[in-house]
Amino acid sequence: DVATAFTPKQARKCLNSEGMCPAASSLSLCPSRAHSSARGLATALPRGGHSESTSALSAIPSVGTAASAVNNFYQTMPMLAAFITCGIKASAADYIAQKRSRSEEEEPEFDGRLELEEPKRRWSFRRAIGIDGGGSGVKTSVPKQPSIHYQRNAAFLLYGGLYQGMAQEHIYNHIFPVLFGDSGPASVLAKVFFDMLVLTPFLCLPIAYVVKSFIFR
Repeated sequence: DVATAFTPKQARKCLNSEGMCPAASSLSLCPSRAHSSARGLATALPRGGHSESTSALSAIPSVGTAASAVNNFYQTMPMLAAFITCGIKASAADYIAQKRSRSEEEEPEFDGRLELEEPKRRWSFRRAIGIDGGGSGVKTSVPKQPSIHYQRNAAFLLYGGLYQGMAQEHIYNHIFPVLFGDSGPASVLAKVFFDMLVLTPFLCLPIAYVVKSFIFR
């Protein structure tokens, strides 16, 4: 803007020995001075900021690369992938079920009718057996059960990995297409009924009990 405000003739008159316009304010540069200052400022600015930020972003592994690696693992090692996936799912499901069951057992049950009608009898009975202390009866101690039954969880992990993972991967992806075809409503219905009437009673449940007996022996 400053450069366009002066004509060449006015610019020559404006320049003094220091390259400043006497009539202008101390912050205003003449055209030639302004252009040279702009060029100096442009050369003084660092040019590596964009490349540094790009290299920092490229160091972060992309989501697409991770997804491609997982997909390659499932395609090249289907049995191992099936065992790991279904084993972890079965173990996690049993863990959640055990934690919920334990929390429900620890919650006190409140019977309002019994509390209102027979408070003294209940209190004396609790003192007699020594639950509340101070009773003359023999104190009983209930052994504390572990929060997680690890043998049961191991049984679910093995059953999920061996049968639901490896065995069913071979049955559904290799045997079923040979027996019933790949697609079509009739093929789908045949697979469903064969799974319900043959696999579940004669393979699924027996393997579950065999794995359980092997873990708890």
